[in-house]
Amino acid sequence: MMTSVLAGLLGAGGGFAYWKFIGCRNGSCAIGANKYMSMFMGALLGLTLAGDLAHAQQPKLRNVDNATFAAEMKDKNVVILDMRTPAEVKSGFIPGAINLDVYDPEFKARLQKLDKSKKYMIYCRSGARSSSGGNMMLQMGFKEVVNLNRGMMGWDGQVQKP
Repeated sequence: MMTSVLAGLLGAGGGFAYWKFIGCRNGSCAIGANKYMSMFMGALLGLTLAGDLAHAQQPKLRNVDNATFAAEMKDKNVVILDMRTPAEVKSGFIPGAINLDVYDPEFKARLQKLDKSKKYMIYCRSGARSSSGGNMMLQMGFKEVVNLNRGMMGWDGQVQKP
């Protein structure tokens, strides 16, 4: 929020400087000839750039294949989340996974209780629900989220039965 305000003010200042020092000397330019229009357009440009920078800095969901998922989940600081329904989990799950059903009304509240600084390896049946859940996690401030491509449908690693 503060970054956007600062970017808007800097943009408005830039627009004013443009009007003051460059502008349209002959008055035929609608933006450069009007001080307020120059400041408005500068502020708009500043806000747009601030939004682009903020979006570029947000972590992205990483989708990986079986081999990468299996290798990375061996790290001791990784948390594995199974985002399927409890009924689906009964058919088997990746060892060490914690079940957080994406369809559970308390899903977001349960995510809030997790340590956002840890690395999360996530999966569901096909990879679609976990992809949605992973993007939600990133929007909530989680630093690193890795999704298993094709989910359990494509998993060829060890499966544990409940």
